[in-house]
Amino acid sequence: MSTLSCGHEPIDELIDGLRIGDNVVLQVAHGVDPSFVIEGFVRAAAGTRPLAYVQATDAGADAARAAGDAGRLVLLDWSGGRGTAAAGRVESLPADEPAAARAQLEALGDELGSETFYVFDSLSALAQRWGANAALELFLWACPRLYRHGPVALWIVWEQHHDARFLARLRAITQVVLALRAADPLLELAVVKADGRAEGAVGRRMTFRLDAGAMTDVAHLPSPRERIGELIRAERLARGISQAGLARDVGVTPSALSQVERGVRGLSGERLTRVWERLGVPFGPDAARPAGYRVYRRGGQRVHHLAAGVAGRLLIDEGRATVWSLELAAGAAGTQPLFLTKVAEIVVVEQGAVNLEIAGGRLTLQEGDALSLNTAAVTGWSNPGGQPARLLWALLGH
Repeated sequence: MSTLSCGHEPIDELIDGLRIGDNVVLQVAHGVDPSFVIEGFVRAAAGTRPLAYVQATDAGADAARAAGDAGRLVLLDWSGGRGTAAAGRVESLPADEPAAARAQLEALGDELGSETFYVFDSLSALAQRWGANAALELFLWACPRLYRHGPVALWIVWEQHHDARFLARLRAITQVVLALRAADPLLELAVVKADGRAEGAVGRRMTFRLDAGAMTDVAHLPSPRERIGELIRAERLARGISQAGLARDVGVTPSALSQVERGVRGLSGERLTRVWERLGVPFGPDAARPAGYRVYRRGGQRVHHLAAGVAGRLLIDEGRATVWSLELAAGAAGTQPLFLTKVAEIVVVEQGAVNLEIAGGRLTLQEGDALSLNTAAVTGWSNPGGQPARLLWALLGH
């Protein structure tokens, strides 16, 4: 099945992309701002698809204004008179009641067709104004209708405003449920439900921070599934075996193996055993490498986007010691650690220069300089040069 983007590559990877007809319920914890998710949907529709923005609260003003510049926008003002001006076409609710809202949605759906993206910026605000049952009935009517006709919809729900029954009814009928919570000072997004996705999609989670509205993965050691995927890819490439060939030999599709190598899904124990046998990789409690060494091939290393302007490849992963090759784009800078660890670190500058914030001061390292960190931590970084800087960054003691 073809997939669509929700406007954020990390979220697309988390849920294996949007499907035609998906209704995505975003459960938002108290104190968390979901506007960056809304703005991603707006970007995804920009210039290519009609966008129906259902504004139930004035909190969506900025996203609605952004949507107005995105192309074919229809703003449905359901805010009870608290709406905001926006570019594009604006339609107010004839009467502040669920029946009028349903009729308006039905007419708009007939007009805009199956390519439309919908954003409902607060089902919770409607529940407060109309009552929980009325808002729930609107969702229970709209969700299957949108699914049948093909549009994609995002519904924002504030967890603290609803009881368990209300949230359970939403989960029972929608296709995708994501939970957005604070993981101070970061954010966490978790997959609660994901119909039509690969086995293991539910329970996936990512921790990230926002950098000028963009999602930036927090640097961390890959999960066990990601490590296995990277190892399979590295060993396959080292032996000159194609992805299609290995997939055929172990009894999976090339698409499934691609997802395994990217860490999106796992393999059963039986198929994983077939992979190791086909690749000639020792496994099991008695496995040993007679040569006493291990080669990590560059072709098997996946690029991790650790922060805005920072790309990293995990060169060596030996459990308690890891070595990263980092490239910092010209002018890239950040005020957060690249690695959230409490272990000893070694930094070597291979090319260019880098500024590091350590213990309240700034340290500049030039090409060929090295830094050893025991108890101090890097709290900020920047590349002051006009060319990319390359670093080797070792974490000792994982």
